[in-house]
Parts: sequence; structure tokens; C-alpha cells
Amino acid sequence: MLTYKTTSQKPEEFRSLTGLSVEEFDQLYREVKQVYEEAEERRLTRPNRIRKRGAGRKFQRDLRNRLLLVLTWLRVYLSYRVLGLLFNLDKSTICRNLKMMVSLLQQVTDGALPDLNRSDAGEDDIEVILAAFPQLRAIVDATEQRIRRPKDKEVQKAHYSGKKKAHTRKTQVVVNSQGRIRHVSQSAPGSQHDLTLERQSKVNEQLPPQVELMADKGYQGLQNDNPGRTVELPVRKPRGQELTDEQKAFNRVLAGTRIVVEHTLAHMKIFQVLSQVYRHARDAYSSIFRLIAGLVNRHIDRRLAAATS
Repeated sequence: MLTYKTTSQKPEEFRSLTGLSVEEFDQLYREVKQVYEEAEERRLTRPNRIRKRGAGRKFQRDLRNRLLLVLTWLRVYLSYRVLGLLFNLDKSTICRNLKMMVSLLQQVTDGALPDLNRSDAGEDDIEVILAAFPQLRAIVDATEQRIRRPKDKEVQKAHYSGKKKAHTRKTQVVVNSQGRIRHVSQSAPGSQHDLTLERQSKVNEQLPPQVELMADKGYQGLQNDNPGRTVELPVRKPRGQELTDEQKAFNRVLAGTRIVVEHTLAHMKIFQVLSQVYRHARDAYSSIFRLIAGLVNRHIDRRLAAATS
């Protein structure tokens, strides 16, 4: 049976199982425990509670091992039955534990995932803007993940991605030059164009005007939505012509700068819940994606703090 006590003795295996180092897990556990205790106090003292404190069925695993359970699910994306074998729990108990622990994790990780908005800084507060966007640069990209084929014909059509030749959900992220995620859009059916998703997310309206916006060739036309802002996109090859050496050099430099968003997305997809075919309810996808983004941001923050110490 998997337990924190046994798995934490093997740091490399622990990271492979949870996506976190033992130190990162322990810090996350302390924060989850605080949120859990506050939530339990509210639950136990609510006016309409009938049972006495301490009554009711107890959890079979302590909070630390329930956190291990949910991180194992996010990282390895096993079925509930296989998780039950590993943690010696039945399928229904696994389901209840995951529902509760995902909610707690969302509360903790949301703090690591700021939204783009001008309440963070006024248009002239350059120091605050620089703290959020070193080099005054924001990089936008969209990623797709396969889902199970929907049963409804119209829903099926909306989710079919011509690019992936499969049914997918698409989500957009905005990162700064350090790879830290500054914004996550709501997920959308895979047939939606990247530029349409960007317009719906209103990134151009929320981003401080001093910040340069960079994107790939899927965002052609983005410059028309951002008058007065610097927008850098790859130069597309004209039909029947070739790019000049200068244009090719520009595209290489741009790709080298944009690679940071690819690294961040690759880090997120270490968690197999965002890499395998997504098997769960589509309406929960955005919250799961956002949760993983928060976990990745916590890791990036830890890495940057270590680099500057």
C-alpha cells in the first residue's frame, strides 16, 4: 500500500509519483492542512448541524495520505480502481477523497495563479508591472488535449480539432519571460481558433499597455486587436515566394524567445491528467487545468527564489 511514510524515503520515486519533491509536498501539505482545518471548523460549527462534534464516519486515511492520493492521480492519471488497489481503498471512497482534495488544492494553488488585470498596477506603476512581466513581455499560446468522443452530434462537431484530427479541449495560457503563468483562459471546444479564444479571454484589454505581446503564427491578426501595443508574430511565407534571410533570422529569434511558454506547457503535461485522453466531465476541465497551472507556478517560484538567494 502506498503511504507518505514509505514513498517519501525515496525522493526520486516520490517526484515521479507526485510531480513534486518531498520538500514541495511538505510545504503544500502545511497550506492544505490550514485550509482544511478552517473549512472543518466552519462545517462543525454551522448553525443547522445536528450531529455532535466527532460524530460520523471517519476517513480511512489521514490528510497527508489523502494529499498523496490526489497528487498521484493528477500525476499518473490512473483509474479509480487502480488507485484503490494502490491505496487499499474502494472505488467510491477514492471518488469522495478526490472530490474533497481537489477542492482544497484549488483553494491553495489559486493564490499562485494571478489573473491579468490592471488592479495589480496602474498604467504608470512601472515597478509593479516589471515585477509581473520582467522585460515587459507576455507570451501567449494555446494547447489542446484529447477528450473522449462526445455522444451528442453537435457537441462532437464542436470539439473536433482539424489540427489534431481528434476531439479536444483547448486552453490558452499567458506567461512572462520567466515562464511564470500569468493567465489561464476558460477551456473551449477544440474547433475554436486560437485568435478567437484570445479575443474571448480579453487578454489585450487586461494586459498593461507597456507590455509587449508575443505569439505564434496561429495568432495572425492579433496585431489588429492591439493598436498602440507592440505585438510580435512570426513572418509568414508569402504564397509562391520565400522568406528573406532577415525574415528567417527574425523568426528564429522570436522562436527562441517564445520557447519559454513551450517549456511551461511541457512542465504542466508532466501531470498526466493533462497529457492522456481526458476521461472525466468536460465542465471540470478548466478547474483541473488551472490547478495544475498553480502547482507549476509554485515550482517556478521556488526555482527563481533559489536562483536569487
